Amino acid sequence: ELEQRVANRTAELEAQAEKLRLSEERRSIALSAGDMGSWEVDLTTGHIEWDDGPYRIFDVDPATFRPTVERIEALMHPDDREKNSVTGIVAAGEPRFQVEFRIVRPSGEVRWCYGAGIISRDAEGKPVRMNGVTVDVTDRKRAEERQLLLAREVDHRAKNMLAVVLSVLRLTKAKSTPE
Repeated sequence: ELEQRVANRTAELEAQAEKLRLSEERRSIALSAGDMGSWEVDLTTGHIEWDDGPYRIFDVDPATFRPTVERIEALMHPDDREKNSVTGIVAAGEPRFQVEFRIVRPSGEVRWCYGAGIISRDAEGKPVRMNGVTVDVTDRKRAEERQLLLAREVDHRAKNMLAVVLSVLRLTKAKSTPE
């Protein structure tokens, strides 16, 4: 009877482990498809865990790049570092955060990212962990820039056309044409 219970419990644990593996696989596929990556920062030790996504987004090699707060912030665009630093986000005191920032990949390419996460605190209220996702939103940002440029061009052309129409109307209303 004891052997049967052990066998049943082992089968149950194996089934749960397989279910967890499949869930993790689906999560990884979803994050990859959305050009996202998840991460966790242990604020007491500074240890950072990344899945494959942040390595891909920051274009760094997982075999050689060890994520630390300093190394990650060094990859941020200089104009975005201070307001999006881990220290600044934690100091804001909010349990959730959302930020947009630029990164400069090792190749020099500038990309836009969106980061969102949650800060966990211990019983005394001290921040102990940050969990979140980073999303590469460069394509969206570039589309927004093109849309703004197009809107400005349409506005400019419409104003020019209106100026022509107004000139024609003034000339049409004039009693005589200037010689």
